[in-house]
Formats: sequence, C-alpha cells, structure tokens
Amino acid sequence: MARGWSSWRIDDLCRHHGWIRVTSQVLRVAGAPDTGAQRVSCAVLDVGPGAYLSHESAAAWWGHRGSRLERPIHVVTTRVSTRRSNLARVHRVRHLDDRWVTDLAGVPVVRPELVAMHLFASCHYQRAERIVESMWSQRLLSGGSLGNLLRDVGKRGRNGTAGLRLYVDERRGGYEPPDSGLETRVQRILGDAGIALRRQVDLGDARHWSARVDFLLPDLGLVLEVQSEVHHSSLRDRSADLERIAKLERQGFLVVEVTDEMVWTDPAAVIRAVRARSVSPR
Repeated sequence: MARGWSSWRIDDLCRHHGWIRVTSQVLRVAGAPDTGAQRVSCAVLDVGPGAYLSHESAAAWWGHRGSRLERPIHVVTTRVSTRRSNLARVHRVRHLDDRWVTDLAGVPVVRPELVAMHLFASCHYQRAERIVESMWSQRLLSGGSLGNLLRDVGKRGRNGTAGLRLYVDERRGGYEPPDSGLETRVQRILGDAGIALRRQVDLGDARHWSARVDFLLPDLGLVLEVQSEVHHSSLRDRSADLERIAKLERQGFLVVEVTDEMVWTDPAAVIRAVRARSVSPR
C-alpha cells in the first residue's frame, strides 16, 4: 500500500474499522455508495502512482455526452509492472508530460487533447473523429489546443498522432465544428435582452488577422467568449487565454468571459456580465 501500512494493520482496518478491501492496493469505506465515480477512483488507484484515467473513460469524465465512463475503465501509466488490474484496462506508455495531465474532481485524468490522441490510437478513425468533433463542439478542446499537443508529442511517433494530425489538417482555415446548441442558446439569451451579436467573427483585416472570437457585440464594442467551466477550472494555467484577451484589449475591444454552466443554468448572469462590462471604463 502507498501509505506503507503493514498487512496486519490493513486486516485490522477491514475487521474492526469499517473498511473493505477492493483489491490488494485499494480499500474503501464500507457503506459508501457504489457509484461510477467511486469505481473510476478505485481503478486509477489500483494501477498505482502516476496513473491517469484515459481514452473514452476520460472523455466521459470530462463531460462528453455519449462516451462510456466504464465497461471497461481505461487507465494510462508509465509504470512497468507484471501485476494485472482487475478494475481497469491498462495502457502503458513511455512518457506522460505534466502539461497534458491534470486532476478533475479528485481523479487524475489526461487532458481532452490527449484523450483525442488516445482515441485515434484505439478506435476506428470514424468513431474517434465523431467523438473528438463532439468534444470540440462542447469546447473541451479546440483546433489550437490539438495543434499544441501535436507540437509537443507529435515528433515522438506515438500511436494516434497520425490519425489526429489527419483530423486537424482536414480542419484548417478557421474551421468550427457543428453547433452544439450552446451558441444558439447564447444568441437567444442576448437577443431576447435586445443585445445584437454576431457569432464566430474574424477580427482584423486581410493583412492583419487578429483572432476568431465566439461572439462580437458590435453596438457595445464587446467580444464575448464562452468557456467550458469544467475544462478551464482544471487547467494548471490560463496563460494562452490571458494572452489572447490582452491582445484583443490592446486593439480596443472589451472582452467578456462567461462559462457554459452560466449559459445553461443562469442566463440572467450572462446578461449581467455583458451589461456590466459594457459600462466599465476602457
């Protein structure tokens, strides 16, 4: 056990203190509800330190609708071991860069971009394409973030890089995936409030392109960006986002950021955020 407990101490916990042995590596509290989250946590812990939820299981954990969290639970690790896990399908790799793994709701998990590479390594191209396209429409990843991953790991010849590169190459030139419904809801919320907006706008001119933004509110001189709350709250830094916002503000735009959670559950907060920013000093 990672805590260094002796076998007699573990036996004592199980006999007298309400713990249940799940595997030789994992204990759980007796009476705790048997949930998907608990099974995922046990599976990752059973593989050992440095293990992360991966593949389609990770896609589901990030909130991708349609991906399976279990059956089986996929876990990736760099550890070499002859021990088999009965709780997870284990994928062993030579290296996992800290930039592409994180912690989400207490579970170590690979980032959505690395999930995409795993899918292209393990699924038929069409299935991987369909899932990654849907993750993009949910704003769990983007063409830019996939490009960053390929620049980081694409030269190492890892499984999945060829399929992922093909996917990205077919979607250059400001491609946007089919509307997931999020943008339609934003348009309805602000339209009902009498606020005009345009979606997916390229800023700049033919010689000096600046950025493609989610929404431009021309009457207010605002840019509105909708972020995935679960994704951005779990990243270790937001330097790329902050740099992008600073660039837009240097060009005279005020930038409003709202989350997808606000859009779906608190539309009034979206309107308040826009109106508050529109009257703030430049």
